[in-house]
Amino acid sequence: MIGFIIALAAGFAAPHLDESVTRRLLATLSGRMKIDPGEVRIISFMLAMLGAGLVATLLSSGTPVFIVLGGIIGYFATPILLALQNKPGGSPPRG
Repeated sequence: MIGFIIALAAGFAAPHLDESVTRRLLATLSGRMKIDPGEVRIISFMLAMLGAGLVATLLSSGTPVFIVLGGIIGYFATPILLALQNKPGGSPPRG
């Protein structure tokens, strides 16, 4: 369960890693490999999930399925909450 919660937090934090971590890492690797600007967000998510997996392993908590599920839910937390509240940016209201 703790692994799932860690993954939720990592998924939520992934978009915030774009500038602080991912772009710096890519600047370091720029001479060795080519990364398209559109791939920055997915690399941030991969780094966040790698961190969540490592922490969950150190704590002996969580299975891979729930780590990935927690990361996905965390990543899409804001659009999910907006959709549940029927606010703009979420899904259209039914009816």
